[in-house]
Amino acid sequence: MRTLLLIAADIGPGHGRGGRFHHPGLALVGLLLLGAVITLAILLYRSSRGTTAPMPASSAPPPIPTSPALAAEAILSERFARGEVSVEEFVAARDALRG
Repeated sequence: MRTLLLIAADIGPGHGRGGRFHHPGLALVGLLLLGAVITLAILLYRSSRGTTAPMPASSAPPPIPTSPALAAEAILSERFARGEVSVEEFVAARDALRG
């Protein structure tokens, strides 16, 4: 609170040195605010143009298997990757699917 009072006392005509801002923290806050306004303006400009970055290949959904056996094996592989199936269960189910 005391700092705020000192800052307020340094603002205004006849106070401080010539009535100007002389607190380094205010200059830093001003620069940060200016940077935030410029960043917001750039983001709004980009979004208004409608250009978006293309989706990376790694986030694209996996291809759909062509046969039911391949689809079942893909689901089994996903469950194994999530840890829902043990190694023994995975090998036994995979061998059963492959015949």
